[in-house]
Amino acid sequence: MSKIDSKECDKFCDLLSCYLDNELSSDKCRKIELHMKDCDTCRAFFESFEFTVELSRKIVRCEEYEMPDEVGQRLREILRTRCKEC
Repeated sequence: MSKIDSKECDKFCDLLSCYLDNELSSDKCRKIELHMKDCDTCRAFFESFEFTVELSRKIVRCEEYEMPDEVGQRLREILRTRCKEC
């Protein structure tokens, strides 16, 4: 695992929404995927963010879905950590 520059993590977070919406070039997508491969923090953040987006989309479509307790707890921990870094 290589050392990750926090600026790379900031760029990753800035592009995450566009990545999930398939709005990025294949080159940028590849860079994001490589970054997630090497950065456990961003990979965990992505997984939580992706789950949140999927859940939000289901709610908008009025589908009933209950978030598992461990997912909610993990999301809160990640958000607390990210907020402390700001």
